[in-house]
Amino acid sequence: MAKSSSDRNTIDLFGKTRGRPVTQPLPRKEQLKKNKQIQRAKEKNWDLNV
Repeated sequence: MAKSSSDRNTIDLFGKTRGRPVTQPLPRKEQLKKNKQIQRAKEKNWDLNV
């Protein structure tokens, strides 16, 4: 099976990396910190709208 360069569904059988591609550039700890800040901002905004 050949892989077209525009094909995003076919797995790369001959590549060096395996598994899912990285979707988040940040490490897990920083992701959690960022998401918590966003959630706090949303909750603060919800309190103002009530």
